[in-house]
Amino acid sequence: MTETDHHTAIEKNFAFFQSKLPELMRDHGNRYALLRDEKIIALYDTSRDADLTGAMLFKDDLYSIQKVTQTPVNLGIFSCAGFASHP
Repeated sequence: MTETDHHTAIEKNFAFFQSKLPELMRDHGNRYALLRDEKIIALYDTSRDADLTGAMLFKDDLYSIQKVTQTPVNLGIFSCAGFASHP
């Protein structure tokens, strides 16, 4: 998979997340969504928990993590999921 493919997957995950945000805000505000293939895999209390799970489940590192909030949050390395290195 190329870098462009990774970015396309992340952009699709983000668009999907944005479409679900109003619904997520009702019950999951300030949690972290683990996303893959335009699906919410699970929600976590910390970005670290979401990342650890993503790294265990998806060896190709092709997943995204988004904070459930109305204000966009730059999650740094998590915004570029797929290029992160994990312990």
